[in-house]
Amino acid sequence: MTSVASRPAIISEPIEQTIRRLERFVARMERRYECPSDFAVQAVACGHMKETAEVCRWLISYRTAQRLKERVGREPGKSTTSTR
Repeated sequence: MTSVASRPAIISEPIEQTIRRLERFVARMERRYECPSDFAVQAVACGHMKETAEVCRWLISYRTAQRLKERVGREPGKSTTSTR
């Protein structure tokens, strides 16, 4: 029997909801690592913090939330599409 690769579910949600979801994750990571995200970005760049998969996911989420917040200022009411 051959298995068929399943596709990830694509969910459309308002940008504001995406930002809130990302900010919750970022806040959780800041508590876990006991430092703000902007400090972690610098620490990874300088080699003072190890660039693990978890840290990368944290910092990508942080940057994505920042960029979406900038975009919301220009284009309110838009939605994003993401895979979860």
